[in-house]
Amino acid sequence: MASAVVHNVLKTTYDTAAFVTASQLRFGGYEEIENRFSLLESMDLLVIDDISNEMDNKLIAQHMFTLINYRYEAELGMVITTNLDLPGLRNSLGERIFDRLKERSAVVEINDVESFRGVKRSEYLGWMEEEV
Repeated sequence: MASAVVHNVLKTTYDTAAFVTASQLRFGGYEEIENRFSLLESMDLLVIDDISNEMDNKLIAQHMFTLINYRYEAELGMVITTNLDLPGLRNSLGERIFDRLKERSAVVEINDVESFRGVKRSEYLGWMEEEV
């Protein structure tokens, strides 16, 4: 759903948008991480997918705060997805980031929907069920 948002806004609203999984933000050397976060600051819309425990890394935590604070102050759009509930998200992100997000965010909670990964897994492993 989040990637569909990026696709749609690029066709209708914004000139630039980025979709990144939160785990992708952790990979690379210091300079590569710096460049990645710097690039994400300038996007009209930023989607960070599956944010959860990236804040365990102090370097990533500082960059994440800087990125979200920059986008907050510049009033640039963000979509963040997670499988955490709000207390879990607050705990994972910390108060400084969570406070900025909650001030300018709408929470859309999706319940009673089968996980996409579960559907894909059954497609990948469906042949096994046929054999049994």
